[in-house]
Amino acid sequence: MNIVFYYEYSLTACGPLNARAAEVCRKGALIRTEEGGYGCIQPWPELGDHSLQEELDALRKGNPLPLGKRALECAQVDGEARAAGVSLFSGLHIPASHATLPSCVSPATIRIMETKGFKAGKIKASSNPAAAWNG
Repeated sequence: MNIVFYYEYSLTACGPLNARAAEVCRKGALIRTEEGGYGCIQPWPELGDHSLQEELDALRKGNPLPLGKRALECAQVDGEARAAGVSLFSGLHIPASHATLPSCVSPATIRIMETKGFKAGKIKASSNPAAAWNG
């Protein structure tokens, strides 16, 4: 299975994503294989992953690293489902979930969460909870 296309992206949070990830910008890549399936690579080097560049270089050389291997597996399943015209979500019951809110939560963020149908939220806070509230 060869990748024929990848698109690098970055997601920017309004605060640190967890205690080990000080940066707020998370880089990743969406891959597409020649079979038409999609997968995603979004490394967390602070948790032991290789960098995005290392993952993409290894994919180009045909020797994928752990996240690249998993992305290719996802792309294979996705491509097979697309070819068969089958939704991978068909027949699944997706349970209600909570919204995970960043430590920089504001009243406006909570209102957005409510409009998206969330009934509960979890606020990620630092060891100083008072600093987590901007509002």
